[in-house]
Amino acid sequence: MFFTNNKYLRIDRQQLHRMIDAIHHHNNASAAIVQATLIDMLDLSFHQAPSTTYIENVINNSEKIAIAKNVLSQQDKICAPRIDAICGDELYASNITYATCEPHSGYAPSLDHFDDHQRGQKKVWVSIYHTLKQQGLKPTFALCDQAAGTLAGHKEAFSDEYVFADHFHLYKNLNDAKDKAIRDLEQLHRDYDKTTQLRQKHNLTDNQVCLQLAPELLREQLQIQEEIKIMSNAAQNLKTLTSWFFAYILSPAGYNIPIRCELYNFIVDELEKCALLTIQHTLTSTVKSMRGQKDKLLFFLKYLDDQFEDIASQQPDHIDKPLIWDINKYLQYSPNNPNAIKLKAQILTSITGKAFLNIISEIKNIHQNMITSSSYAENYISRVKPHITRLKKPTQDKMDLIRFIVNNSNVHSSRDYQKRARTPVQLLLQDDTVPTWINYLHPKPHIRINGIEQNIYHKQQQQFKTAA
Repeated sequence: MFFTNNKYLRIDRQQLHRMIDAIHHHNNASAAIVQATLIDMLDLSFHQAPSTTYIENVINNSEKIAIAKNVLSQQDKICAPRIDAICGDELYASNITYATCEPHSGYAPSLDHFDDHQRGQKKVWVSIYHTLKQQGLKPTFALCDQAAGTLAGHKEAFSDEYVFADHFHLYKNLNDAKDKAIRDLEQLHRDYDKTTQLRQKHNLTDNQVCLQLAPELLREQLQIQEEIKIMSNAAQNLKTLTSWFFAYILSPAGYNIPIRCELYNFIVDELEKCALLTIQHTLTSTVKSMRGQKDKLLFFLKYLDDQFEDIASQQPDHIDKPLIWDINKYLQYSPNNPNAIKLKAQILTSITGKAFLNIISEIKNIHQNMITSSSYAENYISRVKPHITRLKKPTQDKMDLIRFIVNNSNVHSSRDYQKRARTPVQLLLQDDTVPTWINYLHPKPHIRINGIEQNIYHKQQQQFKTAA
């Protein structure tokens, strides 16, 4: 029975369905028009999207947990061997929920709930990945944040794989410092304008007059003027150094390891000089972190170096690893860049054009599959978090249900058109026949056409065609 905002009117489900059918088939109306018509006719109100309410009801239905866990177990057995890389992050820090996902498909092999203090224990991470490793999980590399316990735990769990330290938070911290410097500079300009207007209002535009009658005002304006000069230089240098850091240090394409290490030290030293005025505290802590985490942040270069050694071993003797690094540096430029043209000419004195293009293709493939930022995990977390924030008591059972729903829900928001309207499981397995979560938990609903169930309707249409 449905109750409308009109207290004198009640309708049952059958009546509502008949009305919807009548509106739709009479006007060939869309769902939006049907909804608007019902609102006008019956004074109905739609407070929540039905899908959101429905998902919440499923998450809070204990009877569905066993079904979801069984499906997850079967999917993990199939998906774990297909995962080439994993990245992860915690959802929030009071009671940690940790999510790991396969970057390119978004498939999550784990969504684990545990106490904050356990995050620093290596055995927690070993336990999380133990079952998955038994099911065939052997990624090329794993990415996690730089917390000592988390990093140590991942290295313990994946002792034979590459474990990368995440660049995402450093990227965010440096950009936050850059944005703060710009905002603070704008505020200084506003403060300077206010002091100028105040001097004009009281006829104190002459510095000598202002010094005699309002010395504090003059000193304040001169101080602001000096701070504008300092902050302007700091903001510009910070912008340049940040762009250099991500373009020349953290980009897969670029210089070899010794040159990057030298550039790293130079950029960090120069960033420390930018820690002035209102950005001093923020930038000082970031610089300190960069000094202490240099080896962690640059560990991805060891992976590149090993890959380039493998490429060189498959080439003639005169094509060695330093030459492969030079080709990697060439990829940092656009083809029409004078530096690229000069470097390409130098490389082609040692190898043929065909070999040059083949090596470029191999290096690009390595770059495409490298993951140095947890932005993929952050994207996954953005899909999971709305469901978790609604839970009064997050438990592992509910985490399993949420992981099941998200793994088997369409990725609507992807910019990659090949991923739209496909689930993470379908993307990882490259199999569009894998059902969505609702088809696992519930029988397929009856779809009616002109009031007749779909299968009966199609059977009638076939009979009409045969008779004709």
